[in-house]
Amino acid sequence: CLFPFVGSGTEADVALYMGRDYYAWDIHHADSVEEKHGDRYFTANSLAPWQITKTIEEKADLVFADPPRFMWGNGTWEDSDSNAKYDIGTQDLDEFMQSIELVARNAFMSLKVGGKFVILLRQPGYVDIPNEDITFSLMERFSEKFELVKRIAVSFPTTSYKPEKKGEFASDFMDLLVLEKR
Repeated sequence: CLFPFVGSGTEADVALYMGRDYYAWDIHHADSVEEKHGDRYFTANSLAPWQITKTIEEKADLVFADPPRFMWGNGTWEDSDSNAKYDIGTQDLDEFMQSIELVARNAFMSLKVGGKFVILLRQPGYVDIPNEDITFSLMERFSEKFELVKRIAVSFPTTSYKPEKKGEFASDFMDLLVLEKR
């Protein structure tokens, strides 16, 4: 299993608990994740950790990506830090889409045939980018390399709700895409 955007390490914790072979990385260093996962955890200032997949003898059966969610249109990620220039959460929509395509290309190269690429994406609210379905756009771009197994829409966490946002809240959701390498 490969976990880019591992953040606080939940995915790596589950893999460790289940006895799965895995590698995890994020651009935001987390001492607690490094302490628990040692040489299976990397901190990077770019998408360069995909290079580790070249040293893995066996291709992965799962790549799970939960990229940062940000306020679409103004390029501000909720937890920006010194690595912000490498953080896809600070990019505009076009740059974000290009970065996710790069993640998908690297996932494709890292997976065995039949392996799953699972990605969790926040859809922009209608106030942010009217009529933009980024998941559909990405599925079209990925269609040569991956077959869509399932698309599941889930409500965006309610902790972000503010009464003054009214209609925005209803349109905030996340997509969980399960794709299989052809």
